[in-house]
Amino acid sequence: MNAIRSLWAQKNYRLAIIIASVLSLWMLSGLLKPEREQPARAEPDAVNEPARESVRAAIVRAEPYQRQLRVRARTEPNRAVDVRAETSGRVVALPVAEGASVRKGDLICELAEEDRALKVQEAEVNLRKAQIDFDGSQRLKSQGYQSQSAIAAAEAALSQARSALKRQQLELAYTQLRAPFDGVVNRRPVELGAFMQRGDVCATVIDLDPLVLAGQVAENEVFALKAGQTASGRVNGRQVDGSVRYVSRDAEPQTRAFLMEVAVANPGQAIGGGLTSELFIDLPVQPAHAISPALLALGDEGSVGVKIIDADERVAFMPVTILGDNTRGVWVSGLPDPVTLITVGQEYVAVGHPVDYVLETQQETAAETAEVQP
Repeated sequence: MNAIRSLWAQKNYRLAIIIASVLSLWMLSGLLKPEREQPARAEPDAVNEPARESVRAAIVRAEPYQRQLRVRARTEPNRAVDVRAETSGRVVALPVAEGASVRKGDLICELAEEDRALKVQEAEVNLRKAQIDFDGSQRLKSQGYQSQSAIAAAEAALSQARSALKRQQLELAYTQLRAPFDGVVNRRPVELGAFMQRGDVCATVIDLDPLVLAGQVAENEVFALKAGQTASGRVNGRQVDGSVRYVSRDAEPQTRAFLMEVAVANPGQAIGGGLTSELFIDLPVQPAHAISPALLALGDEGSVGVKIIDADERVAFMPVTILGDNTRGVWVSGLPDPVTLITVGQEYVAVGHPVDYVLETQQETAAETAEVQP
């Protein structure tokens, strides 16, 4: 007891005892105080989840769609031939004028016969003589009075006489230049009295029935075309019908496009060549969705597409391929079938955001599509 009193009498020990007592009481107060209830920690997903926007949507189903390929074209003759002289001579007759219709075999240009008819008569006489000589050699042969060499010589003379007559007959026939087929005399560069050499052009005859509409298609379209496909065209406002007759398999080096030809009926060869026209080719039927063009938008990568609602009721962007358009709207491919398409409010929602939506009726969707049609 005296020891405690002696320690308490010293100032340093007294302060140390007081401080130790205070610290002990403070620590005991923390252990005995009841714990405060900690607030519940929010889930990370709940903190980052954006507010749900309200939109209108429509369920759109795919339908069979026949795409029609449009091609700028030019009318061309089915065939064109330069009628050329096969002998030389002076032009003595031109019975057909430029632009006139002709039938196969009609006379277009006539050259002077000169002595060609006389040469034919001479060749006929020579042929009769050669024939008599040959027949005589055959009779002598049967009697044993003719040698084999004499018989061969007579036979050769007869063959030569026949060839000479044929040449003279052709030379005479060449003075009359005739139409090679039914068509139109498109050009006649010679006049009466002109002298024509072998190979000179008397006239150009073109065949316009069927009429050919020739155009070029892009490399991404050529594989959908084949000979025999139904096609139609428009020339100066006139509707013509036909079919694809030729598709090139070698692209033009400059344009990288492929030549195609469509043959159409042209009664009376009324439509000429060289006219600007437009082709319409029916492509194979494929499933597609008809939507309003106002719903088309550009994606982050610049692709054309639409905003839809996926199975988790979130906004998704779907790229599409535009196939064509008509009174029902724009026809596109690349969408699932069926698809829940956002029709109102798509500009206010971002991809991946959850949405609340109200489905439109078919009548409402059709009315909205009609409002944006030109």
